[in-house]
Amino acid sequence: PHFISAYDVGLFTYFFLRENAVEHDCGRTVYSRVARVCKNDVGGRFLLEDTWTTFMKARLNCSRSGEIPFYYSELQSTFYLPEQDLIYGIFTTNVNSIAASAVCAFNLSAITQTFNGPFRYQENPRSTWLPTPNPIPNFQCGTISDSGPNENLTERSLQDAQRLFLMNDVVQPVSVDPLVMQDSVRFSKLAVDIVQGRDTLPRHVHRHRVREHSEGPLHGQ
Repeated sequence: PHFISAYDVGLFTYFFLRENAVEHDCGRTVYSRVARVCKNDVGGRFLLEDTWTTFMKARLNCSRSGEIPFYYSELQSTFYLPEQDLIYGIFTTNVNSIAASAVCAFNLSAITQTFNGPFRYQENPRSTWLPTPNPIPNFQCGTISDSGPNENLTERSLQDAQRLFLMNDVVQPVSVDPLVMQDSVRFSKLAVDIVQGRDTLPRHVHRHRVREHSEGPLHGQ
């Protein structure tokens, strides 16, 4: 995996990364992911010792809509806007394909909804990846002052944690199409500011740094 960023939000730590998609059966492809773990996860007792028991991950979708969607598959950079619980990300095409970049934004509530949904599980290497019900929907870490999510772990719950960590549903962005799309370049960095517009409503100004290191305003809304 190629880790991009990490943010502490509430009782969770969120990781953003890209990696080879094990669930993709037709050749090698890269998916962008968001992963989540409880801050007070100290690992299992008789299984998963020194290994997180609350780790989950889900695919992030950043694509141009159409009869055949055009996917920007590789996450390059993120920016967390805590005032609105939004994660902005720069996504690009693979380095071996035509250069193109996009900016997508994801609401933390959409990420949470995906983590509350079903898992995707493969029984064995020859099996198909299939949806599997979530044994603990609406999972909560408990407070930091408590003994944590590992206090009452049973053998069954540890077995579930060992095999169920990839979510079935994909995290969708706040808009059908990316906030910004540009061909022939690969953006690398992103910053987001909130500025006051003439109508007194907050506006977002996105700035980017492309691979050629030029900077400038990218989008306003």
